[in-house]
Amino acid sequence: MWVRDRLAHRVRYVTVIWRRKEVTRQMTLEAVLLWLVFGAIVGIIARFLVPGADPMGWIGTIVLGIIGSFVGGFLAQLLFTGSASVPPPTAGWVGSIVGAVLVLLLWRASQGRRLTV
Repeated sequence: MWVRDRLAHRVRYVTVIWRRKEVTRQMTLEAVLLWLVFGAIVGIIARFLVPGADPMGWIGTIVLGIIGSFVGGFLAQLLFTGSASVPPPTAGWVGSIVGAVLVLLLWRASQGRRLTV
């Protein structure tokens, strides 16, 4: 009951803001946790799709997924609208994975060849 009332309040609040065309951005703990989970899932999928070993831990994988989301949104905006805004919007799942794969390939290209002794 409490969750339903709270959700209804949020929907009304967002609807009122949308009608007035005002944008208020709040970064809550819930939003941060969702970004971390989303980044982890996208980063894991991108690392799975690109063959080879990457010496990055779970924090690097999360950062890869989050940056990939912004890169995917930026590229989608360039391709479909012909212009880009700053800061770039985020993409959906597919755009984020494509962006993360591109970021991972650029990361590997910038690292050069590793020598093993």
